Amino acid sequence: MTYGDLTLNFEETSTYVKDRVLDMGQVEFKILNCLIKHQGSLVDRKLLHSFIWGEHIPSERALDPHINSLRKKLRHSVCDLKTVYGKGFSLIITQGKDAF
Repeated sequence: MTYGDLTLNFEETSTYVKDRVLDMGQVEFKILNCLIKHQGSLVDRKLLHSFIWGEHIPSERALDPHINSLRKKLRHSVCDLKTVYGKGFSLIITQGKDAF
């Protein structure tokens, strides 16, 4: 699955920005999967929780460290992870970001 310069490889459970592999955990991979499936649309926290953990959500704030980590990992991608406070998250394609 590809969005912008991000590629998710489901066979290897790996993520690439351009041709570089990102070190990513399972939760981060699932977050990206869900956000890419929704192609730039706003995805609320409840949907992400359900997509990642099903009915057994560890805590209401369980996403926060994973979202913060993903932002750092995507710093060289044309994709930005945006938060709309109180609403949810979206992955959007931007221009003018630094290359590797």
